[in-house]
Amino acid sequence: MAKEWGADLVGVAPLERLTDAPSLFQPAGLFPQAATALSLAVRLNRTIQEVHLVGRGDSPFSRFGSSILDDRLDQIALQVANFLEDMGYPSCPLPASGPLHRLDEGKPIFSHRHAAIAAGLGQPGWSSNLITPEGGAGVRLSTVLTSAGLIPNPLLRGECCHRCMACVKACPTGAIHRQEAVSLNVGGQSYFHATLSLSKCLWGCSGLPLPPPEMPEEASLIQALKPLSEALSSHLPLRSPWDFSFCGRCQAVCFPPSFR
Repeated sequence: MAKEWGADLVGVAPLERLTDAPSLFQPAGLFPQAATALSLAVRLNRTIQEVHLVGRGDSPFSRFGSSILDDRLDQIALQVANFLEDMGYPSCPLPASGPLHRLDEGKPIFSHRHAAIAAGLGQPGWSSNLITPEGGAGVRLSTVLTSAGLIPNPLLRGECCHRCMACVKACPTGAIHRQEAVSLNVGGQSYFHATLSLSKCLWGCSGLPLPPPEMPEEASLIQALKPLSEALSSHLPLRSPWDFSFCGRCQAVCFPPSFR
């Protein structure tokens, strides 16, 4: 049904596969009745990815590679949740792309990426973006938590990321470390991705002037936002109300093998 409503990829994961994820990512904290995570993905337009990498403007990618796809995913997730609810299974759709955060603490409370890995849609790439065989990193994600016990998809085997380091080269702020890695455990499998500087990533995604200033390594979203506040207050009023930034170059540069 989800594919009929517009999803390009759909996967099912029992929540037991997320028990090794950080405690903040446990779905039970959001919806205690949940037994299953339905992971939904839609692909990016590949031509827009290529245009974005030329660097002549963020608007096409920001709109058609981010906000419109997130709106579409939200609609699909709501339809799926309502369908399951009408079948007698309480279900909660979660807003597309993320992670979702507690604004008072700046801590993530759910990760669509973890759910997608657990549902067999893909694996984390070096940039930490989800990489799928069909779309590379060019996908947007959403999740539906449901009390229904659905047949799960197997975890994806093999290697989706071959450490080409295109994401490292494409990052305008140097937020993706070339060598340092952190581990991620899902469904009994261990994965690795680069150590990331959240403050540098946020600086680039905010469309602020480059290069970014020297910033201390952050421990939380709130701390990462602090060095941005003054720069944003002076920079954003100069922008048109319909123009906004979304860097996404680490995502746009990562194509599936058939499109490289």
